[in-house]
Amino acid sequence: LAGKTAIELVAGYQTSMNTFQHLTQAGVETMDLFREAAIKLGADPILPGQSMKDAAEAMMRLAQGGLSATDAIDAARGALALAVIGMVPANIAAAGMADALKMFKLPGTEAMHVADLFANVMQRTGATFHEVTEAFRVAGPTFAAAKVPIEELATLTAILANNGIRGADAGQKLREMVQSLVEPGEAAQGALGKLQTHVYNLDGSMRPLPEIFAD
Repeated sequence: LAGKTAIELVAGYQTSMNTFQHLTQAGVETMDLFREAAIKLGADPILPGQSMKDAAEAMMRLAQGGLSATDAIDAARGALALAVIGMVPANIAAAGMADALKMFKLPGTEAMHVADLFANVMQRTGATFHEVTEAFRVAGPTFAAAKVPIEELATLTAILANNGIRGADAGQKLREMVQSLVEPGEAAQGALGKLQTHVYNLDGSMRPLPEIFAD
């Protein structure tokens, strides 16, 4: 049984590596970095339960999510950390990580920061990995388009989760909230005017949402 498991691990690793190379058209040097990362991450005591195969699969999923070869390799540690924190398979965590990085146009080197944001929401609220990623999936594109930072999305996701609103429902409410600020209707414009609330800075960028709400 142990021999069969080892063979399956090697076969899974090889499949992920081949798919990664096909997707990214990575050269010899980049594939060497892929192998080094898979070996190192698979033996990292800070990532319990994650094997070389898991690391390879995470990088493959990150590449499938639209990341470049370099960004996928850079983001692998964050994706595996997210898998551990969220108690989900590496490929699922990597898919969620790829979505977040792509939505907010973040480099792979920001993956650990994104993992920390997800972890903070889950730990503060008891929300599951699926609930947090669903909220990000629904609201993320609108936040990113309005240039609202991912940190603010995480903060607001946690607030709603603590009030019993999670997953896609939370994402929809957050999306509608930002849309109402970016393109307010007549009633909303009137209310903002009466409150003397300014949504944008002088340079045209949107003010931090907590500041807008504080007004």
